[in-house]
Amino acid sequence: MSVIPKTSWSRQDVVIELNSLDGPIPITLSSLCQGVSAFGGLGSGKTSGIGNHLALALMKQGYGILGLCAKADEAERLLKLVKMAGRGKDVVRFRLGGDARYNFLDSLAQKGADAVVEAFDQISQCIMGKIERNEWVQAGEAHLRSLVKLFLLAGIRVDLSEIRILCDDTKGQEALIEQAQLRVNPEDGENLHTLKLIKHYFLKEWAEKSEKTKTSILMSLSAAMDPLTSGPLHTLFGTDTTVRPEDLRAGKIIIIEIPVLTNRSLGTTANIVWKYMTQGVIDSFFGEGQAGPSDATRPVAIIADEYQYFMTTRDTRFASTSRSNRGIQFYMSQNINQLFSRPGATVRDEIKTLLDCIQGLRVFHQNSCNDTYKWFMDRLGKVWTQKVNQTANFDSAVGEGHGGASVSMQHCDQLSPEDFQVGLASGDAPYKYVVTGLIQQAGVRYKNGKLFAQVAFKQMEEMK
Repeated sequence: MSVIPKTSWSRQDVVIELNSLDGPIPITLSSLCQGVSAFGGLGSGKTSGIGNHLALALMKQGYGILGLCAKADEAERLLKLVKMAGRGKDVVRFRLGGDARYNFLDSLAQKGADAVVEAFDQISQCIMGKIERNEWVQAGEAHLRSLVKLFLLAGIRVDLSEIRILCDDTKGQEALIEQAQLRVNPEDGENLHTLKLIKHYFLKEWAEKSEKTKTSILMSLSAAMDPLTSGPLHTLFGTDTTVRPEDLRAGKIIIIEIPVLTNRSLGTTANIVWKYMTQGVIDSFFGEGQAGPSDATRPVAIIADEYQYFMTTRDTRFASTSRSNRGIQFYMSQNINQLFSRPGATVRDEIKTLLDCIQGLRVFHQNSCNDTYKWFMDRLGKVWTQKVNQTANFDSAVGEGHGGASVSMQHCDQLSPEDFQVGLASGDAPYKYVVTGLIQQAGVRYKNGKLFAQVAFKQMEEMK
């Protein structure tokens, strides 16, 4: 299949038309840039429904695609869609034992020590499954920040393996300080001040800490550093660079073929590094020679099935900027409780905010989760419904009965739980290979006069 390359993407372009009983529902680039969330239980047809159809539409439109992989067969699914879209030449398969490399620290170091520290904060959140910002975590971040600044002042490439070695190497720290002193321009007041503080930190503050305190601080860094400083991920992320997120703006489709469910630590780290760095590129790089987003800016989509494995606190902030920067978050999960499964009230509040920010297109396939149902109903709001109350009494002593009826108005949900649990088709032979779902978009009222519509997807023969 030959594909005519696109060079312009208007915000009003229709990317996909969803089929409803009231006719096609056009979904524009502008809507997609407000984010896409999809929920559906096991066997609901979520992936073969909105998952396949929207991903294929994005590929056919020439979008850059970052495909994250949680399940072992996710890469195969995406590669089939790539073939159907005629985009085979655009694919980069980032995998263990492959040729693709990305030294993301080279990019982060150009933005300074704070950028490096923030990235590792996000990575450690996912690896450790929590974000308890206690004193040890904060002290660990300060230690890492000082080391990165020292590398930069000394003119040495920021290498994570070397940073790990120097974390508690007093002589190595002193040698690096001496090198930085020789390199910093005496007239550069800002860097001289930074070096003065770093020197005091390592030669005074750090040197005087007890071994127990040092151990506690370094433990907060080891979990995030370990996967990236040894084994296959060091090769993929710590050597040279053959592919980078900027390539997505040029039309690459990068698939992270290190699934989380078969390579838990490696898969989580690899996918999160790529997701985090891609979000940064979407916010700051719009294509060669472009100072800001325009119709010439190729849209980039981050596609994540089983999204709960890839969540970071940056997602909410990114959701507020991605619309204007032509970035699309397309996240799928079975139910909202999977997203809430990470501990911590702060995380739960963050997820609620994120779900409210992702409002370009919400899709709900067959689902038995009552909390997901309630969340969707809250988005739709209640309607006034007329209810008839009837009473009847029978007096056996006299053989007479009497009754009555009254009418009241009640504020009710627009759908019942049964509409979610059994009212939607989940595909395959019992449903003639048709999947149905309910959709909702912020500020949209459909032809049926309601704030939601039911749509249908024909399962693709090529994906079976």
